[in-house]
Amino acid sequence: MKKTFALLLLLSLSLSLFSCAEKTPEETDGPPDSESADPGIPTELILASGGESDYVILYSAREEYGRSNATRLYREIREKIGVIIDMKEDAELPEKEETGGQKVILVGRTDREESTALRKTLKAGEFIIKAEGNALYLVGRNEEMTAAAVRYFTSRLVEPVKGELKLAGGLEVNSRDVIPSPVEWSGSAVSFSNGGYARMIGLADGSAVVAYGSGSRIYIKKSADGKTWDKEIAVTQPFKSPDGKALSCANANVYELKDGTLMAAYRVHTPSADHYASFYSSIRFSLSKDGGLTWGEPKIVAENTYPGDKFSGFWEPHMIYLPSGKLAVYYASDCIGGTAKGYPFVSSMTYQNIIGHLYDEATETFGEPFVASDGKKHNSRDGMPVLTTLSDGTMAMVIESSHERSTYSFVIRILFSEDGIVWSDPQTIYSPTITKHYAGAPYIITLPDGRIAVSCQATQYSGTTAAETNVNNSIMNVIVSKSKVTYADRDSIGPDAFDKVPVNPFTTTDYAIWPAMTYYRGKLYCFAQGGTVSPDGKLTGSGLYMRTGTLTEGSGQ
Repeated sequence: MKKTFALLLLLSLSLSLFSCAEKTPEETDGPPDSESADPGIPTELILASGGESDYVILYSAREEYGRSNATRLYREIREKIGVIIDMKEDAELPEKEETGGQKVILVGRTDREESTALRKTLKAGEFIIKAEGNALYLVGRNEEMTAAAVRYFTSRLVEPVKGELKLAGGLEVNSRDVIPSPVEWSGSAVSFSNGGYARMIGLADGSAVVAYGSGSRIYIKKSADGKTWDKEIAVTQPFKSPDGKALSCANANVYELKDGTLMAAYRVHTPSADHYASFYSSIRFSLSKDGGLTWGEPKIVAENTYPGDKFSGFWEPHMIYLPSGKLAVYYASDCIGGTAKGYPFVSSMTYQNIIGHLYDEATETFGEPFVASDGKKHNSRDGMPVLTTLSDGTMAMVIESSHERSTYSFVIRILFSEDGIVWSDPQTIYSPTITKHYAGAPYIITLPDGRIAVSCQATQYSGTTAAETNVNNSIMNVIVSKSKVTYADRDSIGPDAFDKVPVNPFTTTDYAIWPAMTYYRGKLYCFAQGGTVSPDGKLTGSGLYMRTGTLTEGSGQ
């Protein structure tokens, strides 16, 4: 019995050894050694080393925004690792050999069969990042998804190591596996008007209204369904200062009171100019008792005349009902002195406060100012406030802040309150990934499931090549919280609490500024002022654009 067992054990070991000896390199348990690896397939893609690169970024002139997407990649790599990678139109680089043998980064469809073949494998709203041979492909199903591929690549795969950029040779990233989008955009952006700085709300009767500025006046448009819009209606007439000079009117906002009255608020001040003897600034509002068809005489919330040539005043009013049932208006103020008696001026324009006033419905006037967010306390220009009521009945406010001015000119921060009067210290929720870039002009809404959506304008992904970090060259970005947000969550709400919508709402304009959002009839409505940027950095062809989107199934769960 013992002899039989020993014989079987010996036979088993012999078969095992024979089996191991017959395994091919692909069948072995460990990785193949360097001698058995295919020398024609790089195990590592060295895009940059020692501060230099042999690669070329290629784009196609056949794509309207091919150069913009390639420029994004060029700029992000340059700023993140300090290496300049040459950029060319695909036609400028002859195909002397197969693409796989050339050291190229192909952005978008390009003119090569490999790019086209990859694009055909993608569905709407998808992109792929793939290393093949010595080539790296960043290809989207359309041009806005190529832009998303560039953003993903530079933010997730490019490590901030000066002079070095190395990737795995077999790298392949498909967006369907890594970035479930909280929002899918419907169709393309549409031109809404010749104005800018729009704010939309849904009304109690199921209709919608948008307020915006155009020229030096405020207008509204109404819609029964959010699809077709009536002709614009003027809310204001041209204004003059107390000394008879023409004034500028902008920063429109609109709100529906409990009795159905519509309130439009806006700022009125001295136009921007090189020289003026004094600067007049005010926040005003108008009321409509007939659904916006006609508007009453404007009333003043706050006004001030500064005796000098500093652009120091009031900005961007936003109205909301507080948990107490009182209506309040909030706005930014960098007033450093003037004629307003008892007003809480800031000590320096280095700071900016968020000011609030409570509304008296009996007298249809706003009361005395209170400081909701203290810019000096936060060492910041706290500006452009937008507020929302959270699902638990408390409140959140987003602002642009210069608190991190040593790294960024502005970032987006959030504050919380149980009553709308006393607010928590602000926390950063969105900032650029590259220093010196800008993120500002925030907006916030609460979604039906209790999550919050926040938008802003940011320069980092604008795609412009002129005046790259100029505020006006921003593009609208949207982030959505991963779960419901309440006052109890206030200390845990930071950048990691949000998912970035990979496709920006407006991709057919060079810039999209002063953005806003509304959730209306099951859709997310986005507005922004957009146009093109001239080679010298000036904005041209400006107009107001609108785009809608739907929340994707399963997002936020």
